[in-house]
Amino acid sequence: MEVYPIFLPLAGCPYRCIYCDQYAITGETEYSIDKHLDEISDFCKFNKTSYKEIAFFGGTFTAFSIAWQEEQFSKLKPFINDLTKIRYSTRPDCLDQEDIDLGKKYGLQTIELGIQDFTDEVLLKTRRGYDSNTAIEACKLVSDNSLDLGIQIMPGLPAYSETTLKETITQVIRLKPKYVRIYPTVVLKNTKLETLYNNGDYSPLSLEDAIKICAETSQEFEKQDIKVIKVGVQVDSHFKENIIAGPYHPAFGELVKSYIFVKKIVNALANGLNDHLYISKYDTSLLLGHGGYGKKLLQQSINSEYIKLNIDNNLEKGYFKV
Repeated sequence: MEVYPIFLPLAGCPYRCIYCDQYAITGETEYSIDKHLDEISDFCKFNKTSYKEIAFFGGTFTAFSIAWQEEQFSKLKPFINDLTKIRYSTRPDCLDQEDIDLGKKYGLQTIELGIQDFTDEVLLKTRRGYDSNTAIEACKLVSDNSLDLGIQIMPGLPAYSETTLKETITQVIRLKPKYVRIYPTVVLKNTKLETLYNNGDYSPLSLEDAIKICAETSQEFEKQDIKVIKVGVQVDSHFKENIIAGPYHPAFGELVKSYIFVKKIVNALANGLNDHLYISKYDTSLLLGHGGYGKKLLQQSINSEYIKLNIDNNLEKGYFKV
C-alpha cells in the first residue's frame, strides 16, 4: 500500500503530553491542505492501479470541528475511489460516531489511534488525559464500524514496567488492530519529560533494552497476525537535533530486525553452533550491517568469538542453516 502523508503538527490537539513536541517530530509549524493538492494529484496518477491512502498524521484530526473535517475531506473528494481512501491519526478521547459517520461518507478507511499505553498508571504519569477504558472503547468503535484500526504504543514512558508492557501487549492482541507502530520513548527538547530527565526523575530505556523490548513485542504481535509497520520514530536531521536522551539510533528498525534474526538462529540450535553459518544473500546486512551488530549479538548469545559466515545463494530471505 502507498501512503501520501499530510502532517498536522500539534494542530487540534487539546493536550500537551509530557513527551511531545510535534514540531520537533515533523519539522513543520503550519498546515494547509491546499498546498498538497497538486502533489496528491501526481501521487494518485503515479499509483493509479495500486491501493493507496491519503493520510493525516500528527496533531489530532478529530479534535477539529465537524465543519473543518468536512472541508478537508471535500477537497480530497476528487481523488477518492475504490483504490484511494483516507486515513487519519487521532486520540482515543477525541473520536465519536459523528466523526466516523462523516469520514465514511468521504472514503475514510483507516483510523490510527495514539494509545501509547493501555495502563492507567502510565497514562496518568504521561498526562494523556484519558484512561485505559477510554482507549479500549475507542479501538472497539473503529473496528465496530468496519474500519481498519491502527494502534501506536510507546514503551519506556514514565511508570513503564514489564507489567505495564505485558498488559499493553495483551490489550492490543485482544483488540486485533490491522497494524501497530512501536515507538520507544526518547526525550525531546522543550518537553516536560526533558525537565523530569534533567531532575533525575525519569530514566529512559537504554538502546539495548529498547531493541530487545521492541523485537520481542513485535514477535508477539506478528504471531497473532498483527502487522508491525514501523518500529522507531521517523528520523531526520531536525528530529535528531532535538533529542536529549533515550534509545535513539538512525537505523533503529534495522537493529530490531537484526535482533529478531539472531534470536531465530539461536533458538534453532539444538546442540550449539559449528564453525559455519549459512545465510541468504538478502540477509547479510542483518548480521554485518551497522558495525556488525547482528554478528556481535550472535557471538554473545552463543558464547563464541568465532563464526564463519557463508552466503548460500539458494536460500531465500529469512532462511539460514548451520
